[in-house]
Amino acid sequence: MSLSFTPAYGQQHRGNPANQPSGQNTNDIWIHTKEADNSVTLVVSKTYRGSAIVTSTPPGIDEKCGFTCSAPFTVGTVVTLTATKDPCVRFTGWSGDCTGSAKTCTLTMSAPKSVSAEFENTSSRRVIWFKRWFTLHDKYDWIFWGLLLLFLASAYYFNRLVKFIASKLNISPHMVWIVLILAEILLSIFVYMTPAFAVFVFHAVAFILLSLGAWFASYKFKW
Repeated sequence: MSLSFTPAYGQQHRGNPANQPSGQNTNDIWIHTKEADNSVTLVVSKTYRGSAIVTSTPPGIDEKCGFTCSAPFTVGTVVTLTATKDPCVRFTGWSGDCTGSAKTCTLTMSAPKSVSAEFENTSSRRVIWFKRWFTLHDKYDWIFWGLLLLFLASAYYFNRLVKFIASKLNISPHMVWIVLILAEILLSIFVYMTPAFAVFVFHAVAFILLSLGAWFASYKFKW
């Protein structure tokens, strides 16, 4: 008579096989087993390191994981992997023992498993905000109502929240007329000056006005 024994998963055989010569009476044959290490390893890898994060529930795989990391789990544990990202990265899907493009993946740790989370970098998108006037009259109407518009073109990452804030300056239209009249008076004075001195004064005044305007705009608007 021959006997064969296959341990269940999580157990291992202990001792030598029991052999008995043929034709002899035998007593009961005992096969002893002992519990083996009742854990299996989950290996997780990422195709993009950066700010891409894969975490597990129950804990084991966390944000400290680099390109590849692993963690032991008890046999039979149901593990849920979650892929998180920032706006600079796009999650494309799972491969290995997990499949699909959902942000979560659930697997049962009946044996060692390996999963790859695939991310890719997203290129920046340019956002241009502008206001167009078709006549000078329309443009001056905006100015005299005291609205200062700043036109910006900047690069933003895909899917990143961008907030635009329009701010209105409380400038009276009469103040605009006063400034224009003063500018006309200064130009009239320049006519009677020597050309070299007039150019010097003109550039000096323009520099001061531009500096004050830049300071006021940076103070009033928060970027």
